[in-house]
Amino acid sequence: WDDWPTIWYLHLFGPGGFKDVFAIDRPLLGYIFMVTTALLGKSALAWQIFGILTRWASALALWWTLRSLWPGNLRQVTWVVILFAVYPGFTQQPISVTYSNAWIILTAFFLSLGLMIWAVRRPRWKILLLAGSLLLSAFAMFSTEYFFGLEMLRPVFLWLVMEKESPGSQAERRSVVWPRLKRILYYWLPYIGLMIVFLIWGV
Repeated sequence: WDDWPTIWYLHLFGPGGFKDVFAIDRPLLGYIFMVTTALLGKSALAWQIFGILTRWASALALWWTLRSLWPGNLRQVTWVVILFAVYPGFTQQPISVTYSNAWIILTAFFLSLGLMIWAVRRPRWKILLLAGSLLLSAFAMFSTEYFFGLEMLRPVFLWLVMEKESPGSQAERRSVVWPRLKRILYYWLPYIGLMIVFLIWGV
């Protein structure tokens, strides 16, 4: 699959050649490949091990993010992450040169979600946490378009974390729906702006 031309590019041009290979549509992806190919070279075994490690890194990032969202549901979160880590429907794990880099990007996206959640939970560190979250989101977005659709999870996650913060009965929670929606929009706007920039750039 894509691993064959990738290793051929590495053989012909070295790690530095990936900057030009991906310059047109995935500018940051070239830099990721430059680092990973420089470290792992052409060793099939090294790439297979690295592919498994990066997959587990993304699972750990997902675990941290979901634990941040639902701190009282350790068992459920753990089962979700175990399913994610070993999901048998994903059959392309052996394509390790391609997918180990994809797992790195997905890890960055999950960490971006987690930092956004903590920005809501820790207003004192809001600016710093949101800045880190936006940088990771931009890194994921401009590395590959694969996970762009997952950005639509942000308002859902924001709703859930803000609902947990709302005290009182369900009736009392319903009374703050509109203020909560405004707050969600406030947190989501920077990401919407980033998505618009990406879409305009992509066209």
